[in-house]
Amino acid sequence: MSFIKKSIEVTYIDNSYGKSETKTKSFSTDDETLVTPHDVMKHIEEWRFDNGYQITSEINLDNFTLAHQE
Repeated sequence: MSFIKKSIEVTYIDNSYGKSETKTKSFSTDDETLVTPHDVMKHIEEWRFDNGYQITSEINLDNFTLAHQE
């Protein structure tokens, strides 16, 4: 089965363990529960809120990268 994987990279500040580090994490629609970019964006917001991260990159639907997957 072939499909289009939509992914987005998020740059955020992690203030855990008394350090402030800038990190990048990738989120995509290849997870069964995240089937649309809107699902991914909702998941990112929940992830950010649950962990107290400060997102420094712009997150919008135009920033998704598309890749053909088998």
